[in-house]
Amino acid sequence: KLFLCLQFVTYKNITYHIFSEDYYYGYYSQILEGELNAEKRAYLASEEYRFSGASDEMEKLNRQYENSEIDYDFYLFSLNEIDYDPRERTAFKRVVAQCESIDAINQSGIPARFVNQTPYELFFGSASIKANLGDFMKLFFVLALTISSCGSIETQSQVKILIAVSAKGKHSVNLNKMIIIALVGLTAAALAFAPRIVAVYNTYGFPGLNLPIRSLLSLSRVPHSLDISRGLIFIGASVGVIAVASGFIMYYISQRNPNRIIALALSSLIFIAPLAVCCFFTRY
Repeated sequence: KLFLCLQFVTYKNITYHIFSEDYYYGYYSQILEGELNAEKRAYLASEEYRFSGASDEMEKLNRQYENSEIDYDFYLFSLNEIDYDPRERTAFKRVVAQCESIDAINQSGIPARFVNQTPYELFFGSASIKANLGDFMKLFFVLALTISSCGSIETQSQVKILIAVSAKGKHSVNLNKMIIIALVGLTAAALAFAPRIVAVYNTYGFPGLNLPIRSLLSLSRVPHSLDISRGLIFIGASVGVIAVASGFIMYYISQRNPNRIIALALSSLIFIAPLAVCCFFTRY
């Protein structure tokens, strides 16, 4: 309940706004998604020609106005007639740079295709580091609060003595505890990241899930034999494993330190403090 309240307070007003440059980039991405075939490259060339022509027209008008060959009203009218938006031009340059990166990856023998990078950059790009650290800190904080008290509860209730009577019963109880800790870890991991995932999906969606994972320029270290959907599952499973393993370690700490405060402090020092330091010194 505490974690749900924390997530609600944190993400109740979270929104992702699509600005003009992102809109144009998304428009180009819809056209170019997939393999960069001859038709798509011809489209890129035609857009480059359009921007170059518009730029030449603007330079010509500027020169004519500076030389007093045309008046101000005609100058403004002619500028408005030119099909040129600087934000669209910026988005197009981003698209061209991405195409060049994709070509370089393909030339190295690794398959890559064009896909909208924006929603994935919000999780794996440099600007997502602080948000990811924050979600992991909340995950570990909740795990520490939940699990650090296990040792003290078992000691105070003398459960350990009762369990020790039967070896079979002890094994069964320990197995059940491990299962419960694993479920708590997986649930906490899901709740830690789900709100941001939902917010990004509602704004951008997750395009190109069937394309090679190396199509995402921010995931250069993920095995390139995967597609994006399986790559995301792999990353999600890795987060789940981290959560479960952390839960087991915190439980071990609580068993060795029956005092709940000490166990909580040690778990926080091991798992939360390093992330807090990284988050403090992280720009994004």
